[in-house]
Amino acid sequence: MDNVLKIKLDAMENEKNAVIFTYKRQLNAFHHIKKEIEKIQWEDANYDALIEQMNAIGKELAKALQLITNGDDVYAISDVIPLATKYLQHAEKFPQI
Repeated sequence: MDNVLKIKLDAMENEKNAVIFTYKRQLNAFHHIKKEIEKIQWEDANYDALIEQMNAIGKELAKALQLITNGDDVYAISDVIPLATKYLQHAEKFPQI
């Protein structure tokens, strides 16, 4: 049985960057849609309802992004990377079972 723990730090960094990129892309798409909507002349209650829904979507996107990242770090991944690095520095000193 192979008890060796393998950690790929570059894969963790790539995953962190992918999460940030995905959420930033979603926020950018949201802002683009909202700007396009604002260009249209609306004369009815549908506009107000649409804007309320767009604001709700924007708040939820922002809240989700804030829960998992500060814009530069993805909390769970970024917290683990230094620990994994430290582990890898000392892993070869661990006795083999």
